[in-house]
Amino acid sequence: MKIIVSLVSDQPIPNLIPLKEDSLRPDRLILLVSDKMKAKASYLEKIVHRWGISVESFSIDAYNLQEAKKPCLKILDKYKDSEILLNATGGTKIMAFAAYDVFNSYNKHIFYVDTQDKLIQGINYDLRIPYHHWLDVESYLNAYGQCINSHSNDFFDRYTPRLHSLFTELIKSDKNYLSSIPRFNQYCYFNHRNYFPAIVEITEDDFRDRDFMSLIHLFTNSGLLRLSGRKITFENADIHSFLHGGWLEAYVYNEVKNIPGTNVFCNAKVGMLNENSQVNKNEYDVVFTYHNRLYLIECKTAIISSKSIKPDNIIYKLNTLKDFSGGLYGKGLLVSLRTLSEWQKKRMKDYRLESVEGTEGLKNLPSALLTLISK
Repeated sequence: MKIIVSLVSDQPIPNLIPLKEDSLRPDRLILLVSDKMKAKASYLEKIVHRWGISVESFSIDAYNLQEAKKPCLKILDKYKDSEILLNATGGTKIMAFAAYDVFNSYNKHIFYVDTQDKLIQGINYDLRIPYHHWLDVESYLNAYGQCINSHSNDFFDRYTPRLHSLFTELIKSDKNYLSSIPRFNQYCYFNHRNYFPAIVEITEDDFRDRDFMSLIHLFTNSGLLRLSGRKITFENADIHSFLHGGWLEAYVYNEVKNIPGTNVFCNAKVGMLNENSQVNKNEYDVVFTYHNRLYLIECKTAIISSKSIKPDNIIYKLNTLKDFSGGLYGKGLLVSLRTLSEWQKKRMKDYRLESVEGTEGLKNLPSALLTLISK
């Protein structure tokens, strides 16, 4: 039997990465778990069981070197006839020192997950494996105690052919459609009772505005709106949500989906595994994984300095959720129809967040995404 022994810490992803690699995949995973990491260990156990690998946990003292060696010796005695490897990436320093000392003295192979260079490297033997297999979004979020309750992938995928031509015209054409988006957003605030189909009347001034009506005709020609005289009709809640800013999420989603090796969700509503999992705690406009990193993207078509969307709030929220769901390996990106102020750019830089902004930024989104995942 092949066994990997792994140290559990606040950063669970290095515990999972080796299990996806064919040359390292074990029959059993043994977790060394301190008192503070019991919840983290329970999340890992569920994922690993789902992957068809058996799991066992041993308690370990996180801060006493001699005590921390005892469970390591128990494992080696219990499984003395098995092939055992130690993943020394996680845990406290005391846990790592204790485990290394014991397993190395018994000539067991010890490796480390190098997330910077995307390699699994041997510490006391010759091993250098680049990542070949990657975590999907659901497994990544599960490792942090979260689950996806719903998403809009099906809706956007169903409309993909229509949306492709819409995005090409809306974002990449020479016409200035995007300048009319803030005004169009005002027509989307009508439906507080949430009934459909819903009819809204365009003001006389907007009806006479050539740029604004060009945007309306673009939406009607795409089959997303009906126009009769000065009245526009939103057929259902999905289309209303899409036209009220959801189009930007869909555009980002489609561009991410075009990158090989990504796993992506759009408009993902997320709950917590250790609470009532059906209660949505957070909503992620676009979330994806690539090479075992999680990327969160916040999409905004409104002016971020408006009363409803304060810059402090949106930037702080993105930074908090990036750490909450992605840990040390998470990255955050703000995609904004409007150009950010110098102060906002500085705050983004302070938090090590990335941004794509303004109409030119949206046109260059594909190259910006490639730059983001290459860092």
